[in-house]
Amino acid sequence: MEKLVEELQTTKPDQGTTPPPLQLQHANHHDAAASLSPLATTTSSSNPHSPLSRRKASSASPSSANDDPYPSPPSATSSNGARLYYTGAPDDNTVFAAGACSLLSPQGLSQIELLIGDSRFSNALSSLQPKAISLRHQPYLAHDDLNHPLPPNHVIMDCVNEYFVTMNAGIRTFQEHEVRTALRSYFQGQPPADPGWRMAVNVMIAHTLRKRNRMRNKEEYQKYIYNALGMVPNVILRSPSPMTIGALLSTVLYFSFTSDNHIALTLMGFTVQLLLMAGYHRLEPDLVHATPQNIDPVNRLHRRRLFWQAYIIDHDLMLRIGKPPLISDDFLLDLPEEHPADGYGKYYYPGDVTLNFFLQQVRLAQIQGRIASALYHRTGIPPAELKTEIRRLDGELQEWRESIPSMIRADNVDALLDGDYSRMISLTTLHFTYFQLVVAIHSAAFRLPMLEDQEGTEAADIGPSLALCVSASRAAISLLKYHQIEHPYTPYLLYQIAWSVDILFVNILQNKANPRARRDLDLIRTVISFFEKYDPDHQAVVSYQIIKSNRDGPRPAIRRWIAALWNWQVAERSPHRRHWRL
Repeated sequence: MEKLVEELQTTKPDQGTTPPPLQLQHANHHDAAASLSPLATTTSSSNPHSPLSRRKASSASPSSANDDPYPSPPSATSSNGARLYYTGAPDDNTVFAAGACSLLSPQGLSQIELLIGDSRFSNALSSLQPKAISLRHQPYLAHDDLNHPLPPNHVIMDCVNEYFVTMNAGIRTFQEHEVRTALRSYFQGQPPADPGWRMAVNVMIAHTLRKRNRMRNKEEYQKYIYNALGMVPNVILRSPSPMTIGALLSTVLYFSFTSDNHIALTLMGFTVQLLLMAGYHRLEPDLVHATPQNIDPVNRLHRRRLFWQAYIIDHDLMLRIGKPPLISDDFLLDLPEEHPADGYGKYYYPGDVTLNFFLQQVRLAQIQGRIASALYHRTGIPPAELKTEIRRLDGELQEWRESIPSMIRADNVDALLDGDYSRMISLTTLHFTYFQLVVAIHSAAFRLPMLEDQEGTEAADIGPSLALCVSASRAAISLLKYHQIEHPYTPYLLYQIAWSVDILFVNILQNKANPRARRDLDLIRTVISFFEKYDPDHQAVVSYQIIKSNRDGPRPAIRRWIAALWNWQVAERSPHRRHWRL
């Protein structure tokens, strides 16, 4: 990486290559999320010196094919750039490497290439992919690995009790009385025939011990999640019960929390099929096949909540991995109650402010689905239509933001100074989801591959969107300072905001001489230090390795580029020349 950045900054003036100008304008001087607003309706004038303009001129030249020693990767709209699964989908290796850090995605690399002017950096970053793939641990589970004995009864009860007052209070995957009834039968030597109870107990023990051990001593709790996985064949052979569905969702969450997205998505596909076949999405039970338990209002509500929770998890994985959602909005027949009788999902703040966290999660998941459908699961969108879609989706997201009380919006961090950690986790989740969606919407302006192929589309057009992405990324990373604790949520938060780092890195490349670039590098260092302090397995985490490589690469370049570009900037600066900066 050091060698690469040295090569990138050695272009001589007599070669006739003009250094790329600083193109972007910050909406204001605040780093907080208050700077996030809908896409500006005006665009800057064409910039003849932009990397995009140079790329167009190069592609229009008859000799360009022979003169470029670092050709671009094929466009996603070309036959050579065909994707798997659906138009625009990356391959499996890219999904794995780019799930937490999108710099390795083909679209992300092509835009980095446009900023620099050739593909040397893209090629160097792509060379990291084999290392990233090699980090992927692929265990083989023998019969004994799936059949560890349960711990003593008092340990089981201790773990289950803790799970119900922590994890299940925030994400209700189990009805407490059902689990306790099953455990009572087990303690009396008559375990239930339903495999769901055993899967549920094992996953609850795994979650609890992982939290107690501060994610260390993995062998002490991992065996119980393997026990849970070992119950999947029995689950397939039987009609699913709510406890089985809850156990599957809790297992998906276990792997989602550690960004094991491939495992989480595979289990999620199986779980969604069981949910839909059992009719958990329906407003009313199927009376032809209904049992007294199915008709009971409390049990019906629990089934509906399992469906809504699956919808939330599915859409989170969809945006992280880049696959279409498993649950389409055709199945989302209504939303959770805003004021449920049992108070589930509701949090209370000073001044009679209330937040239904569960309802807002479903609403944000809806927006996630619309973003993916409109911007990422389509190809060949004309630039004008793309800009219209970005404005429309941004307006929808801002409408959601305005619908929640001002004191708990993403631009007000005072509510995060909370002694109730469960409440703080919930609010942090809403905040980083909001920031993610800002990035997901506005990064379409420079990540979709058709932008580089459309005549009349200049790099300056993406300035307002990129400014919003950078502000959202900075705000997302700043959430870490409220979670300096060895808790499973901390690495989960790290995995969620890791994709903010690539936006900052693009900004550093775009604005090498701006003092803000140094502060952005400090934010990148913050992410790395949190990985090293709060995630015992950080050396095996793909996003950590990629971010660390990015951090180690640009730092020396920033120092050299500041000196190299200083004279050029002085010469170029005049009262008639506008400089775009973030």
